[in-house]
Amino acid sequence: MNPENNLQESETKKSKIDLALQNFRGLDKTQKISVASLLLLSAALIAGLSLALNPIRPRLTPASSPLTPPNSPSPTTVPSPTSTPIGNIPVINTFSLLSATVNKNYRVKVEGYDLDMQDELSFTATNLPAGLTLGTCNTVLKKVNNIGNRVSYITCIISGKTSQVGKFTVMLNLSDSNNISTKYMNLEVLEF
Repeated sequence: MNPENNLQESETKKSKIDLALQNFRGLDKTQKISVASLLLLSAALIAGLSLALNPIRPRLTPASSPLTPPNSPSPTTVPSPTSTPIGNIPVINTFSLLSATVNKNYRVKVEGYDLDMQDELSFTATNLPAGLTLGTCNTVLKKVNNIGNRVSYITCIISGKTSQVGKFTVMLNLSDSNNISTKYMNLEVLEF
């Protein structure tokens, strides 16, 4: 390993952290609370997704029942009726939109997923500044654990140039055939 490369990588990471801290310091109190809440929710979502895909199942061991008299016939088992599965609600896992600069190219990725891998996903974005659009999306199935469970992921790009300066509250909708999720995100367009 080259010590100069390690030093350069370390400086690059430090500058990225400094930039993130600078952006965070520029937020007002309400925005900071929103960012902290989203980070906590994302951690809870990851933990919940992990449990949903790898549930903890108790080990059951057969035991003899003291209520069954000896030499009695075995009870007849009745098959349980099959139930229609309730679909999962799609999840938007983009937490914020980067600021844009007026009359400069803008490009940001928005992402989401659905535990129902057979569902077709679609994103929409409303209240984007003039000149910015939600482009085509890419949906893939991703393996999420060692036993082969898959999740349907969608990635879309918001891109373009805008001449509008200001703060915009963008509404993202992620829908499947049965459900819809909505998330509101601030997008600030800055002057040079």
